[in-house]
Amino acid sequence: MNIRASILLLAGCCLLSAGCRHEAAVAGDSFRLTVERVITDSEVVVSNLKIHVRHDASISVDGDGSHSSVVLPDSPAGAARDGQVALSASRITREGDDFAYIQTLVRPESPNHGFAGSPSIYPVRTTTKLEAFFSISAADGVYKLDTPLEIARLNGKSVMLVVGKPKN
Repeated sequence: MNIRASILLLAGCCLLSAGCRHEAAVAGDSFRLTVERVITDSEVVVSNLKIHVRHDASISVDGDGSHSSVVLPDSPAGAARDGQVALSASRITREGDDFAYIQTLVRPESPNHGFAGSPSIYPVRTTTKLEAFFSISAADGVYKLDTPLEIARLNGKSVMLVVGKPKN
C-alpha cells in the first residue's frame, strides 16, 4: 500500500510540475505561439497559429493593405487567455481561363467566436505557384508582446502579427 501511494504521489507531482512549467514558461511580457499545420499541399495551405498569453491582450494582423484585430475576452484574474490566427490559401483554376485565382484568409480569432477579416481573391497567371504567392513563415516560440512578428508572406509582402495589451 505504501509503494502504491508513493507511486501515485510521485505521478501526481510530475503532472502538477509539468502543468506549472508550461504556465511559468510564458513571462508576463511575452506570449507563446504554436503553429498547427493542418494542410500543406501544392494547391491548398491551412494553418492555425495558437496564441497563449497570461493576461488581457489583443491580436492584430497587418498585411497586403489590410488590418484585422480582436480583443481576447475577459477571464478571471490570473487566468491565461488563448486566441488564434487562421491562415489559409488555395489556388483555383478554371478550364478555359487565361489566369488562375488564389484565395487567401488571414483571420485573428478569439475563443468566444469573435473574429476579424474576410477572404481575399487575387487573379494570377496560370503559371503562378501557390507557395510563391503565399507562404507561412511563423515558427513555434515565445515572443515579446507589442513586437511585430512576420507570420506569412502574401503577394511578396510580409503579413505581420502583433499580440499586445488591448488599447482602450
